[in-house]
Amino acid sequence: MKAVIMAGGRGVRLHPMSIGCPKPLIPVFDRPVMEHILKLLRNHGIGEVRATLQYMPYQIIRYFEENPPDGIDLSYSIEDEPLGTAGSVALSREFLDDDFLVISGDAICDIDLSACIERHRESRAEATIVLYRHPKPLEYGLVMTKPDGRIERFIEKPSWSQVFCDTVNTGIYILSPRVLDRIKPGVKVDFAKDVFREMLSEGADLYGVVVDGYWCDIGNNEAYADCHFDILSGKADIDIGKMQAEGYWIESEIAEGVILEPPVYIGKNVRISRGAVIGPYAVVGSNSSIGSGATVEYSVLNGANILRGAEIRGAVLCTGSTIGCDVVISEGCVIGENSQVEDSVSLSPGVKVWPGLRVKRGGSGKWSIYSEHGGRGELPFASPGELKGDLTDLSPEICLRIGFALGSEGVVAMGCGPGKKAEALSEAISCGIRSAGADVIRNDSRFFAEASFAGDLYGAAMSVFVEEAGEQIRIRFAGRARTAPSHDIERKLNTAVRSATPTQGKIRFGSDRFAIGTALAYETELQRMVAGRAVKVRIQADNLPGRMLRSVLERSGGIDHTSNDYFTLSVSNDGTKLYVVDEEGNRLGGDTIAALLLLVHFREGHKVCSVSFDAAQVLEMIAVRENARIARRGRDDDYWEHVGDSLFLRDALIAAIKLCGYLCKTGQKVVSLCKEIPDFQVVSRHYQFAGDRGQLMRTLSAVSSRRELGDGIRFPMREGWVHVSPDSSRQAIRVIAESVSVEAAEELCADIHTLIKENDL
Repeated sequence: MKAVIMAGGRGVRLHPMSIGCPKPLIPVFDRPVMEHILKLLRNHGIGEVRATLQYMPYQIIRYFEENPPDGIDLSYSIEDEPLGTAGSVALSREFLDDDFLVISGDAICDIDLSACIERHRESRAEATIVLYRHPKPLEYGLVMTKPDGRIERFIEKPSWSQVFCDTVNTGIYILSPRVLDRIKPGVKVDFAKDVFREMLSEGADLYGVVVDGYWCDIGNNEAYADCHFDILSGKADIDIGKMQAEGYWIESEIAEGVILEPPVYIGKNVRISRGAVIGPYAVVGSNSSIGSGATVEYSVLNGANILRGAEIRGAVLCTGSTIGCDVVISEGCVIGENSQVEDSVSLSPGVKVWPGLRVKRGGSGKWSIYSEHGGRGELPFASPGELKGDLTDLSPEICLRIGFALGSEGVVAMGCGPGKKAEALSEAISCGIRSAGADVIRNDSRFFAEASFAGDLYGAAMSVFVEEAGEQIRIRFAGRARTAPSHDIERKLNTAVRSATPTQGKIRFGSDRFAIGTALAYETELQRMVAGRAVKVRIQADNLPGRMLRSVLERSGGIDHTSNDYFTLSVSNDGTKLYVVDEEGNRLGGDTIAALLLLVHFREGHKVCSVSFDAAQVLEMIAVRENARIARRGRDDDYWEHVGDSLFLRDALIAAIKLCGYLCKTGQKVVSLCKEIPDFQVVSRHYQFAGDRGQLMRTLSAVSSRRELGDGIRFPMREGWVHVSPDSSRQAIRVIAESVSVEAAEELCADIHTLIKENDL
């Protein structure tokens, strides 16, 4: 069998390690990662290998010409432009005349490829995907299989709420040449996103095989370091040289007075001075030097120079980097090639220094250094589509990067609340958008619901609204039909913040247009929706959205001020949440208000309503009774087809007008309408969980054959329904239980909590 190594990626998530060095050549125990892959292929009888190259191809070719792999006939295919995983492999059609193996050039593994090939042949599959159980699956594509191995579903780089199993796509495929017939020459095509999904929809012979052993995609700095530590601890059967004693791999002379704490690896031509403490879990690559009294633990040094008294804990140091005297480098730091950290500097956890740069003496490095500027690791997402933090978390420079990432989505409508900080940060985001070649429409929206409307009004791909509250900054995003952006957008923003300082991405800069009159247009649109007849309601107008709602209804004669038998409406400060108190003084819960609005929606003649995946199950019951149905986001394919009709679920002013119009038309009261809603109670809980989330979600997905997958898992349980999703910001699991009573819902939560504890560490 022949093999193709996909080795063309840029390795952006590995910055700064992969700046100036293609990812396949990044060293793992003094050998390029691709060299480990070639040895694995040779060990399983594969001698003819084609490598697909795109980023810095001639560095890879030059290395293997100077260091030819034993027992491997290695050839190359070079892409002029990135063609995706499938498109790049398709360039080698003439090389592939029988079933062949595809493997990523940036993974370390000891998987039994021979057994995978045998399984592929036994099943007579057109394509077999090698799967691996991974405790941290967010950066990978998940694959769900049936008991016979047939693939059931793909989930590409999920959020925690989409982790339904722990079997990830390793990027190792065994394919029939017929698969190549599905790939158009010269077109960017991906195996996981395009080819395999098409095969799944057609019912092709597409299988997955779950393997034992070890697999690690060194796609980011944390995974790169962890891979070394896993090999040192014996989790992976990878050749790193001869072990002199248990936990010691040493290829250099060690001076007296050096303290070694296993496990430790020391390569060739390494100089370590007296009093240095090396280990545990220290990988000191060839040509490194370590001064007296220095400490290196849980770190990887690839030809780095450490001076006297420095402390390196949990870091990665690249070739030619120099660490001065008494420097402290903390966990998660990465120092790029030929960079210099001068004496007495202390670097905070997670700081990255780009190649060739200098951190000046005596300072305290809190942020990553990309040129002369800083950056952050993870953005402070408080909820989907909402960033919340202070100027440390959301500085102008970070906002510039956010804007640059948003610019790839298209035209952006930009609004901001009052305040100099909000204005300055919205300017920074706008500059980033324009530098990516996209246009910005800056508008005079005053709160988020109004800003979301502006996106629709001006035909923007995305709406952004910046506001401040004291020292806190809040940046909110709305996408198509004013919905929360997808997890892909969140991932894109985080990637932009971690990457190097953005440069102009298009031939031109985008334009900066100003749109005046958003508030008037929004109010006019609301006015158009008013029924025009009075309803017995009082509007609590203690904020801007509330005052606008009251004004719109009063101007149309929509409020009966004479009656004492009235209900009360109020609106949140951002205009997205509606609060209702019925005619008897009962304050309705949020789920009850949603059910009330949905009932009104169906009574008005609509047959489908698009809702979020975690919306209450009672909505399904109402829909069935009204001879209608709901489309859940992530579950139903026609969600986006009807999402424009469900703005009332995201805009409280529209919801209020809709409710008032129906009550005016029918003469019903809120209290009587609520009695038509089936009895239900919702209980929400967060449970601490430090274990393997993927394994837990796989266990929970098997609780019921009627389970639904979307933004989490939903399934029926006894007299109710349960929705489970991992919390993205902390080690916890969110459980929403719905049943006929609070007690019954609490029992469902307790049952799920028991399952969670059974799967915890």
